[in-house]
Amino acid sequence: MGAGLLRRGEARSRGIRVEAVGGRSAGTFERDDSPWRTRVSARVAGGPGNRRAAERLPGPIEVGGVLYPSVTHAYWALSAEDPEVRERIRASERPYDAQKIAEEASRVQGWPQARTAVMAGLMRAKYAQHPELAEILLGTGDAPIGYGGIDSDHWITRGDRGRNWVGRLLELVRSDICAQRSGLPLS
Repeated sequence: MGAGLLRRGEARSRGIRVEAVGGRSAGTFERDDSPWRTRVSARVAGGPGNRRAAERLPGPIEVGGVLYPSVTHAYWALSAEDPEVRERIRASERPYDAQKIAEEASRVQGWPQARTAVMAGLMRAKYAQHPELAEILLGTGDAPIGYGGIDSDHWITRGDRGRNWVGRLLELVRSDICAQRSGLPLS
């Protein structure tokens, strides 16, 4: 286990359950004190065979002075053109509800071209605002991350069809965190 990574007992005391998977320090993470949860399933590839990591991560993030219950809420709210719809999405109880509200709304102009950059920014914000989650992400080392949590082929890995942008962005955010900790300038 890398330095600074949450260990099994330590994580439980913080309300996060960690189970080692395939000898790696990736596993299941659950925060019991948060009413906002996001279900993420990621396959961590590398080494002998594949390892699966299922995460139940707390996800409230602040973006542009607005607090969203999860990255999913923020993503779908930012996609909506109408400010009233954005607020309905932000206030929705579950990420699933946020997506369903957004599916009925008009998108901001250029959303298909901007959505991956928006998700990258939201992921950076999440891991910057939740250092304990950054430690968990760093615990995946340099292993490729395959994401299988959303239905869109743009975001997930699904054989030859999935583009795996969530997995790729998680790898990028992990690399960003490593570069920052090494004192390397990123801009």
